[in-house]
Amino acid sequence: MSMKSAAEKISNFFFGKWFPVMGLLLVAGCIQIINFNVRRQGNRLVVEGTITDKGGPYFLQLRRTSNEEKITDPVSGADIDIFDDHGNSEQYIQYERGKYFLPGNTVKGIPGRTYHLEITLADGSKYRSDPETMPMQIAKDSVYYKFDSIKEKGNSVEKDVIKVFTDTNIPKNTSGKPLYLRWNVEEAYKFTQYDAPDPFNNPPPVCYITDDPNPQNILLYDGSSLDSKNIIGQSVAVREIDNTFYQRHYINVIQYSINRDAYNYWSQVNEVVNSSGTIFDVPPATAEGNVYKVDNSNEKALGYFQATRVDTSRFFLTHADIPFYIPSPCSNSLPNECRNCDAIDNSSHQPPFYWLND
Repeated sequence: MSMKSAAEKISNFFFGKWFPVMGLLLVAGCIQIINFNVRRQGNRLVVEGTITDKGGPYFLQLRRTSNEEKITDPVSGADIDIFDDHGNSEQYIQYERGKYFLPGNTVKGIPGRTYHLEITLADGSKYRSDPETMPMQIAKDSVYYKFDSIKEKGNSVEKDVIKVFTDTNIPKNTSGKPLYLRWNVEEAYKFTQYDAPDPFNNPPPVCYITDDPNPQNILLYDGSSLDSKNIIGQSVAVREIDNTFYQRHYINVIQYSINRDAYNYWSQVNEVVNSSGTIFDVPPATAEGNVYKVDNSNEKALGYFQATRVDTSRFFLTHADIPFYIPSPCSNSLPNECRNCDAIDNSSHQPPFYWLND
C-alpha cells in the first residue's frame, strides 16, 4: 500500500476540521435556530484563512465557485503575502492544489496586532483583505459529555449517542471591546485495516481519520452587551456511537475569539447548501467576506480571512469507556476501507500531534 505524501498529511490534519458551517447561532448567550438556503454563483473567488495566537504553520485555501453540484475548484499558482502592523511580511507556500500554508517564522499571531493579505492570482488579478485585528481577550471552556439514546424525528428507532457540552467562563471586559466567540468541534479516530495473512506477519496498516461530527452546525456568542455572564451547559455536538469508537476516539472543542466583523460574517452564514454539504462544497452567495479585488473594491470574494485567539479542550474515549455495544468495523464483512483505509475521507497514516501512544 502506498503511503500518503507529506502534503496530504498536512491537508488531512488541518482541513478536515476547517470552518464547518453550523445551523445554531448563540446571540448574547441565547441559542437561535437559523435556516439555510443557498443561491449558487459561478466563478467567485473563495478565500478561507486563519492566523491564530498559536505557533505556525497557519493555513489558507483558495477556490473558485462553479455551477456544478460540488461547486468549488482549487485555485493554484497564487502569490500570497501576509503583512502585520509592525512592518513584518511573509509569503505563503502552496503544498497542494489550492491549499497554502504560512510557516510563521516572521509573521506570528500576536493578540492586539493587525494583519492583512495581498493575493496575486496566476492571471494577474490582485486581491487584498481588510485589516483584521486579533482580539486581546479569550474565554475559557470546560468540556464534558454524557451518553444517551435518542430517537430522530420521524423515526421510531433509538440510536446511541454521545452529547458534548461546554461551560464557558466569560472574562471580565478589561479592553473596552466586546467579546465575540465561535466554536468548532472536531473528532479524530483510529482505524486498523483487516489483518490479512502474510508470510512476514506484518501488522495491519493503520489510518487516523479527522472529521467533524456535526458539519452543519456552528455556535456564535455575541458579547456586545459587555456582560461577563458565564455560559453553562451549552450543547456543542451530538455524535452517534458507531464503530468509529471501536478504537481510541478524540473529541476536540475549539473556541475562537473573533472580532465584530468576523462575527458578522459568520452570522450571515444563514443558508446552507444541501443536506450533506458544508461551506467547502458551496459557500453562501450572500456571505461576502473581507477580501476584495484591488481594482474594484465592490467585487468581493466569498469566505473570510480572520485573526483569532484559540482555546482548545479535548478528551478521548476508549472502547471500555462506552456503555454500548460497538462492533468491530471489519469483523463480519470486509468493506473497501477494511482492505484500504486510505479510502476513508480525511484519512492519514500520520496521527494528530496530540495523539497519545496506544
